[in-house]
Amino acid sequence: MSGGDDSPAGPADPAGSPGPERPEASPAGPEAGEASSPGPERAEASSPGSEAAEASSADPEAGEAGQDDRRRRGLETMAAVYGWEVHDGPGDFFGLTVEHLFGEIWNREGLSFRDRRLLLIGMLVGAGLDDVTPLQLGAALGNGELDPDELREIVIFLTHYAGWPRGAQLHQQVEELLARSPRR
Repeated sequence: MSGGDDSPAGPADPAGSPGPERPEASPAGPEAGEASSPGPERAEASSPGSEAAEASSADPEAGEAGQDDRRRRGLETMAAVYGWEVHDGPGDFFGLTVEHLFGEIWNREGLSFRDRRLLLIGMLVGAGLDDVTPLQLGAALGNGELDPDELREIVIFLTHYAGWPRGAQLHQQVEELLARSPRR
């Protein structure tokens, strides 16, 4: 991998997801009360990337096709996770984020997108990553993974574990999001 072209297509999310700038329109997602889809098809392979590795050792073109499939699946998953259109970007960092984090990790069996989002929000708040927390809160609300009451309950719960200053910041972020949101 080259190290010279690692700039993502948009602002970098320290949690490993460089996202494109969010469009002005609200992200499309299920209406409140509807079940949230776990996203694009889940990978059924016994281990992530094992089919691509086998294909690439036998036929280099098949390996490239597997990588293209991971890239496509990663871009689709990234769009589903954030609730807006995602365009491909240059560089190894963006490529690894799309192909590995979104193409494989977000598609593993065992946790729903909602479960992963809850873990990610907790990690971001606990680590004090206030600059990217609103991105995850907005995507959770927009995708119908969490409703306003659940977001407010997360504030109360995490405040007791992450501390009052971080909880107060999260409270402010949630209330600002809900004030801007058409769904309240």
